[in-house]
Amino acid sequence: MAGDLAGSAVAMQGRTLAIGVPKADASGLDTGAVEVFESRDDTWNHVATLTAPTPQVGCFFGISVAVDGSCIFVGAPGDDSDGPIAGRVHVFRRGSRGWAWEGSVGCPTGARGWFGASVAAADGVALAGAPRAMRPQSSLESARGAVFTLQRRNGTWACQHALVPPSPAEGDSFGCTVATDGRTVLVGATADSVAGDLTGTAFAFQRPSAGAWHGERIDPADAAPRSLIGHGLAVHGNWMAVGRLGDPEADPAPGAVTLFHAMPSSALAAPERAPPVPSLR
Repeated sequence: MAGDLAGSAVAMQGRTLAIGVPKADASGLDTGAVEVFESRDDTWNHVATLTAPTPQVGCFFGISVAVDGSCIFVGAPGDDSDGPIAGRVHVFRRGSRGWAWEGSVGCPTGARGWFGASVAAADGVALAGAPRAMRPQSSLESARGAVFTLQRRNGTWACQHALVPPSPAEGDSFGCTVATDGRTVLVGATADSVAGDLTGTAFAFQRPSAGAWHGERIDPADAAPRSLIGHGLAVHGNWMAVGRLGDPEADPAPGAVTLFHAMPSSALAAPERAPPVPSLR
C-alpha cells in the first residue's frame, strides 16, 4: 500500500526473494513486515508474510533483510525491548511447513543502538549493524557504531564478535550499511568526517579460518566533504563496490561508485570510478 515503503529492502538467494515493508501497519503503526516469494516453474509465488512475534509500533521491521540458505534475517531497529530504539534482528527458517520464526537477537550495547539498521548474510556468515551504538572502547560522542556477527548455538541466536574501526576516533555511523560474500565484510560509515565533514568511508574486514577479523579503511582517491561514502555496498570475490550519494544539497547530487580490488598481499587498491549513471532528466 502507498506509504509503506515496500521494496526499501530486498534480498534474494536462489529461488527465494524477500521484500521489506518497514512501514506496514497491519499489526500497528509502522510495525513492518517482510513478504516472501519463491520461484517454481519460472513463476514467482507469494508464500509467506513475516512479522515480529510481538509487533511493536514504530519498530520498522523489514527495514533491512538478508537471505542465506534456509534463513531470512530481518532488522527492526526501532524495537525497544532492550531500551529506546535499541533494535533487534529476527531470524526465520524454512521448514517442512514453510517459514517460521526461529529467534531474535537484541543490541549488545543496549538503548539507542539502532541495531538491525543493516543486515547481511552469506555462506553461514550473518551480520547486523548498529550505527548508533556506543562502542565499548570509546566514549567519543562523534564516533559511534558497530557491526556484530550472529551465530546460532544450542538452538539460540546471539551476537558473537563485534567489528569496529581500527581507530576509535573514526567511522561515525559505522554499520549503517553492511555487505558480505561470506569471506569479506564491507561496512559503511556515511557520517565519518576524518577526511572532511560527512565525507563518509567504508571498511573492509577479512579473517583467516576461525581467526579474528582484521579490517582496514578504504577511501576513494577523490573523496570529498559531504559525499556520504558508504551509502551502498557490494562485494563478490576480490571485488568491492562502494557507493556514495554525493552532497544532497547539490543539483544534481554527484553520486558515484568506486571499485576496489583485493590484491594478493591483501592490500586494497582503488581503480577508476565506475561510469556514472546517465541522467534521466
